Amino acid sequence: MKKKKKKLRRHQSRHHIIPSSRGGDSRLENIAKVQIKGHQFYHALFSNQTPDEIVEYLVNTYWNGQWDHVKRAYDQRYKK
Repeated sequence: MKKKKKKLRRHQSRHHIIPSSRGGDSRLENIAKVQIKGHQFYHALFSNQTPDEIVEYLVNTYWNGQWDHVKRAYDQRYKK
């Protein structure tokens, strides 16, 4: 039996978290529904980078390679 694809609203698009061009698939775990304009901005900023590559770029470019800032912010937000 075929799975029904969920319809997107007119102003939404499907964003591959790991880009399909980089080996990402179309399973639900790798898809985020996002606003079309935001999706365009995302790719204008980050091209087809993976989330890990984006974080690594930000840490090395803007935070002097100090990963402890990222870990601390993550722990404060998600490990309550």
